[in-house]
Amino acid sequence: MKKSLIVAALALVLVSSLASAEYPYPAPMYGLKGGLNLANLRGDDVKDTSARTGIVIGGFLEYPLGQMLSLQGELLYAMKGAKWDLGDVEATLKFGYVEVPFLFKLRIPTDAGVRPFVLAGPGIAFKTSAKVEFDNVDTESSIERNVENTKGTDVGLILGGGVGIPMGSRLFSLEARYEMGLMDIFDVDPTVNVRHGVISILAGIAF
Repeated sequence: MKKSLIVAALALVLVSSLASAEYPYPAPMYGLKGGLNLANLRGDDVKDTSARTGIVIGGFLEYPLGQMLSLQGELLYAMKGAKWDLGDVEATLKFGYVEVPFLFKLRIPTDAGVRPFVLAGPGIAFKTSAKVEFDNVDTESSIERNVENTKGTDVGLILGGGVGIPMGSRLFSLEARYEMGLMDIFDVDPTVNVRHGVISILAGIAF
């Protein structure tokens, strides 16, 4: 996995160096972003789950490394987890994380007004909560409990893309990304394989 990240980074740098000199050199930007997480679990020990919908919100700082390539650091609060249908009861695993992605962002020059981009990189997350909620469909009652034996940190690989839309002095963005968890989330038997898998739909504004 580490070799794959190094190769991807070198490829982005090479593409940037071959970019047209007429493409405007970007300035550092900061801004806000937020949207929805469609979170689920993946792994050999995951069965019959469905996606949990949660929010993701925070800010970012983008620093240019070349005419087309930037390094984007983010600080986000993200909801993750999954759902199970147990008949009369629906169980929802609820994780909350403070997440810090470090993403290489490659802007694709076009003659159109929009500015397409792709991004990739690692992210580290720090757990703020881990709970499970049981909702009884018949009685419309619910019980929530803390989940024990979960790891305090998680690491993931993020891949995505989107478009930037200039509007006056602001740059709005729409993007979709997938985060593939690389660590087991439970601190129990090391043979248990359960990891996060999250699709994010985000909107942002850069200043």
